[in-house]
Amino acid sequence: MKKIDFKKYIPHLIILLASILISIPIFKMSLSSTNEFRIHIGRIVAISKLIKNNIFPALISNNNMNGFGYALNIFYGPITTYIPMLLSYKSIASTGIQIFTLISIIASGYTMYFYTLKITKNKIAATCSALMYILLPYKLTNIYSRNALGEYSASIFLPLLLNGLYELTEGNSKKIYLIALSAIGLILSHTITTIYASIFSVIYLIAFYKKLNLNKIKIKILIINVIIAILVTSFYWIPLMEYRANTKYAIFDSKIMNTTGSDVYENTSDFDSLFENEINYKDNDGNSYPTLALGIMSVTLLLFSIICYNKVEKNLKMIYILFIIFTAISLWMTTKLFPWQIMPNFMTVIQFAWRMLGFYILFGSIICGINASILYQNKKYNGDVLVFILILVQLIISCLYVKNYYNSNYKLDSEYNYQKAISQKRISPMSINREYLPVKAFYNLEYINNRTQQPIIINGDASINNFEKNQETGKSTFKISIITTSEIELPYIYYPSYKITDENNKNINFTESKNGFIQIKLNKSTNITIEPKMTKIEELSYIISIVGIIILIINIIISNRKERKQTCQNQ
Repeated sequence: MKKIDFKKYIPHLIILLASILISIPIFKMSLSSTNEFRIHIGRIVAISKLIKNNIFPALISNNNMNGFGYALNIFYGPITTYIPMLLSYKSIASTGIQIFTLISIIASGYTMYFYTLKITKNKIAATCSALMYILLPYKLTNIYSRNALGEYSASIFLPLLLNGLYELTEGNSKKIYLIALSAIGLILSHTITTIYASIFSVIYLIAFYKKLNLNKIKIKILIINVIIAILVTSFYWIPLMEYRANTKYAIFDSKIMNTTGSDVYENTSDFDSLFENEINYKDNDGNSYPTLALGIMSVTLLLFSIICYNKVEKNLKMIYILFIIFTAISLWMTTKLFPWQIMPNFMTVIQFAWRMLGFYILFGSIICGINASILYQNKKYNGDVLVFILILVQLIISCLYVKNYYNSNYKLDSEYNYQKAISQKRISPMSINREYLPVKAFYNLEYINNRTQQPIIINGDASINNFEKNQETGKSTFKISIITTSEIELPYIYYPSYKITDENNKNINFTESKNGFIQIKLNKSTNITIEPKMTKIEELSYIISIVGIIILIINIIISNRKERKQTCQNQ
């Protein structure tokens, strides 16, 4: 019987224990009293209710915005809705988010571990990189202070993307499907992270163009993987583009979202905040705020690059240099020294320049891990002890920071009560974010609050009778008697994902009213039916995604078979 080597599992155990330690407070934290988590709970509850009413895909919550409908699941990555929803089965949304957060921390640690292990072949480097990746301040502030579910979900896929790029340029080209998998995960998690990951990926490929050597096979495989990622995620981005083309929604308005170059310039980090106390989470007035510190242990390990550079293995040096540059660029971009005012719109969508700290952590953690492995080998000066102390201190600091969010008086009842409150048939616009509204509706919240739940005749001469609306399914019917051609505003906020038919089941076209609601124009009496329904474009997008998933699976199977065949031949 083969003896099990338990030593090889030590790095995995360390990463797992560290992940659990920093996740404990999330299970003793009232998510319903936070800012962003309240929004995510609202999305999960709304989508869950729609699915229970046999409405899928669940794009529009019928109860939000005072019962006029709100597109909760169009503009935000579906991974952050559907996975927590599945995890909260037989429980509540808060529990799903808590479990999902733990999983995301563990998963991001392991994806970083396996990537660093691949490029260094060193478990010390891989373990230290993984620990820094999950323990540094901005990662934790994303979870506990900002509640940025999409952002920390995306952190799972960033090391996976680097893994795929490494396979493309230096490794086994049969595993380039990692690029497709990571791109799919990023797109369906967080758009801003996806944009910047794409920028860094392009620079990476340019830096390693000699290793690609214009290899037609590798370039072909890369293009195929990009196409697969686009196909698989079509169900998300195609409806998003359709909505954008139909009218102007608040989320696409740079003034509302504060995404002009000047806005981003103002939302930068100052030097003091980068080196502030990592344990603090409240200002002098007792208000919670994001901790934007770099992490003194990461800075210390990065400074050791001066000593470690000459000892980096030759085959790793290019990546080492490039990632030091990426780390420096990411840090530069968080400050006012970066020329945000002249950056193109696709870059200023970042909104807060200090979000680049996420990429500082990504690239900086890898450098920290490599430096730690070099220091560890220096037994003469107790380098192993130094590395152990640095990592242990970072773990202690991180635990002290998250401990601030541990609520010993936490009661699950409050989470149940909140979920019950946001399960009502009509929910106030103030109970959730409002950037998914049409711009006309965004600037007219008083109208949403005070508007009647009935159709309103805007122009013409007509009468409306027998109006009925099922608030759970969003379907409504009424009879209209037309004397002269009339324009009617319906009690639905304007989104394309509705179907309006007459008594002969013929489609009735609709437009956006001056208040941001659905408006129709009729010249004859009829019975009207309105119901949430995918557009033809949305239906097509789901078919494309299914085709993409099939191609992805086939691609992975073929790649793995080729790899196994090659392995057998080498043996």
